[in-house]
Amino acid sequence: MDTIDRISAVRADFEKDLAAANSGAKIEEMRVKYLGRKGELTGILRSLAELPEDRRKEAGMRANQLKTELAERIEGAQARIEEAETKGK
Repeated sequence: MDTIDRISAVRADFEKDLAAANSGAKIEEMRVKYLGRKGELTGILRSLAELPEDRRKEAGMRANQLKTELAERIEGAQARIEEAETKGK
């Protein structure tokens, strides 16, 4: 699987995990799984140096866009869950 395909697979896996996340703990697990030091996306970003220069730019751009998107969506999901928990109390 090439890097672009791996990025797409991470996005698809994230979507599934996000749909199933129903607690702050699950959202935190997702943050670690995808964005943590040993996370899936972090691994992709580290592997970019091994790519040929002509493919590195596109893959890097896509990986960084996905990183930003996932971070924002995790933050939003965490905020929604916290809000729901406070309303439920």
